[in-house]
Amino acid sequence: MGTWLSEGGEAVFAVPPITNEYQLRLNQDNPFHLSNLAIAEWLDLFRELGWSVRCYRQCYRANGRELDFGSPRRSPASVTDFEFPASDRDGLYTEATLGALFHLRRARG
Repeated sequence: MGTWLSEGGEAVFAVPPITNEYQLRLNQDNPFHLSNLAIAEWLDLFRELGWSVRCYRQCYRANGRELDFGSPRRSPASVTDFEFPASDRDGLYTEATLGALFHLRRARG
């Protein structure tokens, strides 16, 4: 897994914010989630493989509109309704987030 980018390569991973047993159960029921690792497990994996990791949270500014991921209707959200503030491991566990994003960089040499 650690060699799929060339030296200096970068990748972004977006994963569900699994931080507790309740979140794990919700994500186990989603057929589109192929892995159910917790945030800490993702961070440990990336760091064990020698990646430099920066974390971000995916946030939605509701502006009076709710997101309904189960609705077949078009979402009222637009691209400008989302923000991706930088975070750390603790922030991914303690602050509301729709998703955890990891910016990975493979060290040169």
